[in-house]
Amino acid sequence: MDEEQNSIRNNFSSLSTAMQIGVGALAVTLISTFLPWARILVFSFQGTDGEMGISIAILSAIAIALLVLDIPQFKNKELQSKISIATVVVIAVLYSYCAVRLAKIIDVGGAGDIFSDAISIGLGLYLGFIGSLIAAVLIIEERWNFLKTENLQIKFAGIAGIIALIALSVPQWGILSIICALIVLAVAVKTRSTISKQLFTILLVIGIVSTGGGIARAVTADSQSDSSSLGLFEDSSKAPNCDELMEEGADVSTIETTESCKDEDGTLVFMMTMSDTCKNGKTLVYNDSGWGYKGEKWTKIGDAPTGRCNSDATEQCTSIFAAGAVTQESWTAIDECLDGDDVKWVYTSTMPCFMDDGEYIYNEYGWGFAGKPWTLGSDTPSC
Repeated sequence: MDEEQNSIRNNFSSLSTAMQIGVGALAVTLISTFLPWARILVFSFQGTDGEMGISIAILSAIAIALLVLDIPQFKNKELQSKISIATVVVIAVLYSYCAVRLAKIIDVGGAGDIFSDAISIGLGLYLGFIGSLIAAVLIIEERWNFLKTENLQIKFAGIAGIIALIALSVPQWGILSIICALIVLAVAVKTRSTISKQLFTILLVIGIVSTGGGIARAVTADSQSDSSSLGLFEDSSKAPNCDELMEEGADVSTIETTESCKDEDGTLVFMMTMSDTCKNGKTLVYNDSGWGYKGEKWTKIGDAPTGRCNSDATEQCTSIFAAGAVTQESWTAIDECLDGDDVKWVYTSTMPCFMDDGEYIYNEYGWGFAGKPWTLGSDTPSC
């Protein structure tokens, strides 16, 4: 008898319909973290490939357990309920943040516009985003009944309204906002006689605002898409000449902010200009026509020192490992040095000598004993 009282029981069947749907939505949210969140070319990335997705998966499992299971060891049931609700809210916030952030990264008119066919949001992120909001609204409403109704249609209208308002933050989601807004308006009109005037007004305002905002977003997104897709083929008279723009000594900042220029034939050419923030704080800007540091002058001489930009190396290899230099044990910690303008990886090894107490150090430049002169070449003494 005591074992039965102390055993964990599944209370799913005793939950209300709204709570059961909420738990089901949480299960979808959990599963969605193992589905693709994003696709880049032919590669798919799951939610659990990142720390945020793993966190959401763990929290979803915890929330489901707290909502469905009667855990005897958890004496304070009120506290268990509050923790489950707080967990569900955190899940919805995290998923909404991930969905909106990723959508903005590949937003039309932004960096993703160039690769619009190569980068897209995966099914898993959409499912988790919508599922987490459904779970949050249904479970919170069941706990506090802020809609003052048992009508599931009203509750789903509230969910649709929240999705519609969040969708307004992303230009690409204008259509989603409109669809959700129409659901809100349809439910509001259908249930007008059974709900309070205040609730009807709130749903009406949400529906109208979301519809108008969604239309504005959709129109803006289309215009941005049209202008960005046609921009390279429209009037090229305002575009600078490529040779003049990227001549020796030109301003690097101007080149970085210019998206296109005219070649010798007057054809508009898209500039694939890249920029890297170097370890020394400078910004290296480069493309096929040359390179330079932001705030300095453009040069067409040599290749962009991308390796040196991201390297801590400051001294030439030949200066460090010069003939006659005192051999240092610390050289074994040096993994890169400069070879002219390029960064070179160096592997310096060490081993104890059996003939005496010396420490033998060597690499591709030469050899030496710690504290004694360095010798160039590969001829090594018996050690």
